[in-house]
Amino acid sequence: GQHGCEFWNGDAATGADGDGLLNIQEYYFGLTPLVPQSTHPISSSLSPDGSRYHFTFDRDPAAQPGTVSYQISDDLRSWSLFNPGPDEISTAPNGHLETVVITLPATGTGRYLRVGITLSD
Repeated sequence: GQHGCEFWNGDAATGADGDGLLNIQEYYFGLTPLVPQSTHPISSSLSPDGSRYHFTFDRDPAAQPGTVSYQISDDLRSWSLFNPGPDEISTAPNGHLETVVITLPATGTGRYLRVGITLSD
């Protein structure tokens, strides 16, 4: 199966550095909004036994952008809101950031994760 990740957001300011990430996304992931990123902030991998997908990213716990939500899909067409339970999300300190791992069961066709960030009013 395949696995991957992407973002969705409707209202945050666009990224002035041309790397495809919105400024609010860069702030949330602990990146510098004015410095282009050469890699995607979320990585995905399949567990050695092939039973689980792991989506890993760093986030800045001091960044309070508003609402962060997740969606999952098996085909990149139909997306469902996903609220990770305690056995599906873990965090660990990583300097001034924290590393987040979201673990989902593997499917035969693929598994994809989207991270949505909505600004507070």
